[in-house]
Amino acid sequence: MSEDPAPQRRLPTSRIARIVKPAMRSSRAALTFGRGRDMDRVIRSAQQVADVMGEMKGAFMKVGQLLSFADTAMLPPEVREVLATLQADAPPMAYELVAEVVEAELGAPPDQAFDWFSPVPMAAASIGQVHAARVGDDEVVVKVQYPGVADAVAADLNNAGLMAAAVSLVQPIARAYMGRIDVKALAEEIRDRVLEELDYVGEAANQRLFADLYRGDPTIRIPEVYEDRSTGRVLTSAYHDGMRWAAAIEAPKELRDQWGLAISRFAFGSLYREGVANVDPHPGNYLFHEDGAVTFLDFGCVKRLTPDGVGSIRALGRAVLADDAEQFAEAMREGGFLAPDKAVDADRVYAAFRPAYLPVLSPQPYTYSPEETAKMIETNLGLTDEYLAIVRDFALPPDFLFVGRIALGTHSVLSGLRATGDWRSLLGDLWEAA
Repeated sequence: MSEDPAPQRRLPTSRIARIVKPAMRSSRAALTFGRGRDMDRVIRSAQQVADVMGEMKGAFMKVGQLLSFADTAMLPPEVREVLATLQADAPPMAYELVAEVVEAELGAPPDQAFDWFSPVPMAAASIGQVHAARVGDDEVVVKVQYPGVADAVAADLNNAGLMAAAVSLVQPIARAYMGRIDVKALAEEIRDRVLEELDYVGEAANQRLFADLYRGDPTIRIPEVYEDRSTGRVLTSAYHDGMRWAAAIEAPKELRDQWGLAISRFAFGSLYREGVANVDPHPGNYLFHEDGAVTFLDFGCVKRLTPDGVGSIRALGRAVLADDAEQFAEAMREGGFLAPDKAVDADRVYAAFRPAYLPVLSPQPYTYSPEETAKMIETNLGLTDEYLAIVRDFALPPDFLFVGRIALGTHSVLSGLRATGDWRSLLGDLWEAA
């Protein structure tokens, strides 16, 4: 959070300011994204998009955060750096508004609803901010949603023009580098995930689900929800104290390896074993502990896959374990990534996607590094002739958009930690499990 930020008042609701301006700027900016374009123009356009999104306390900023992280591999690094500013904390709202929301939701002002409540926020983000508090002797954190944000964001997300502008940020390069994409379905998937984050009742249910899944786990910790102090706009959870990312990446190697294993078990175990995943694998959502455990925060955006969907991505993994190109191409067809009636060269398909599984296919134990992960992403997602040669036959089902985000985000976090582990054994057990 920047020093001494000016408190925000109420969410701007002007339809001109909230829709027309960002739509026009983002549409223009999207035209400059892609290979072979002048990088200075690309960076300037990305900065314009980030500036406009940053002004929007609601939908467009949230969509921008999702796109900047989900599609990081498809954008030049200079553009990723600009759009990453959307992940930063937002200016806080005035305490009077916090008190107004808490009283409306819990029936009493903060100093009565809690035994102690800090008027100074711990953090502020795109749709709400977090305050420290106490319930009896228990330390808790209270997430309070900005007044009016739910109605404003919902209205924006149901506005076809705004969503078209948001998707236009990645549409040109997505079609070039990821093949056939149903843009309308992609926009609907993004809209659904953002709307989920407005519902703190749903977020509390997600958090309880993960807490139940991992209760008692020695290295995966999920804060418990305080049901009697949680509503649609207020979410109260147990307070966990731990290291933040900047300290974690400077920690001893042994600790970083333990944290990397916990993060991988959480991200991929939840996905492949339970069919659910927190789709915001951002290091700001982790707390790191000196016993090797990690606390996971923020469950507003959770993806649930059907059993068939889980089966599809596990089948791809099993084909990789077997190092079998024909098996991999068949799994791609069955998962909807390749047209069933389209003849393709299985070896070329496998060669194009095989680098994405480098941490599993390399000699074990494998050490993640930013350099190797950048090379893996460059090779796998559209920057090589091998990939471009087969991408016309590839389709990304919208249901799997955030699966890629989970994988890319988790790889990025493990790379930042430079974590070492036997990833083949970990993922192989998940892919082969009944």
